[in-house]
Amino acid sequence: MPASVLDEGTGVYFMWMALDPDWRRRGIGQALLPRLEAYGREQGAAKLWTGCREDQDYSIRFLEKAGFHNYGLRFEAVLDLNTFDEVPFVAAIDRAKQAGFEFTNLAAERAINLDADVLTYELDAETRAEVPWPGGARSEMTYEQYRQRNFDAPDADPRGILIARYQGRYAGLTSVRFRKDGMAHTMMTGVRREYRGQGLAMALKLLSFRLMKERGYTKTLTNNDTANPPILRLNEKLGYQKRPADLQWEKIL
Repeated sequence: MPASVLDEGTGVYFMWMALDPDWRRRGIGQALLPRLEAYGREQGAAKLWTGCREDQDYSIRFLEKAGFHNYGLRFEAVLDLNTFDEVPFVAAIDRAKQAGFEFTNLAAERAINLDADVLTYELDAETRAEVPWPGGARSEMTYEQYRQRNFDAPDADPRGILIARYQGRYAGLTSVRFRKDGMAHTMMTGVRREYRGQGLAMALKLLSFRLMKERGYTKTLTNNDTANPPILRLNEKLGYQKRPADLQWEKIL
């Protein structure tokens, strides 16, 4: 049964707890929570954030009893790659190429650029900083944190980090995690501000779908926030179907 706290912004710590169903309602969560809260305070956290699915009544009761309040929603959405038709959208790839964009991946970039990892992190950090979360926070990671999650994790794959370049500069990316449960998970899609409005996010997503299908994946998953309408509209346009929402919870320490 893992439990953890992760800093994603000044004063805000994200918290996760997961209990084996056979061990629920035995006071384990109630015993762990004070330890997580104490750790957060020691690190200077002003508040804890966490989430649970809207159909998890037991989690909702636990969080409400523990003094958390709901402040927003995140959506998990799935796209069936077997039925997805790229034809209505595929022109986005051609337009991007005609505009001078080149598409590659981190594995290919590492072969020609010793700074590829750092440049990928800088692109992700710049675009991630503009992604709004419910509650108004912004996600922040150091290079070491980003590397641990995206480069060194057991299921990390540099070929799954697709990059758009413009005149040699990294302009946009989409990062895919190929999970062992048969689901391809889009972790992040971001485009630098000066390159937006040219369909680059659409092109990157379409190319990632092709890669997923080449590897035999039939479904892809992503997460979006109600505070981020542009990407919600893009995913709805592509045909993503929403699953039960993730309720976002906050506790002031």
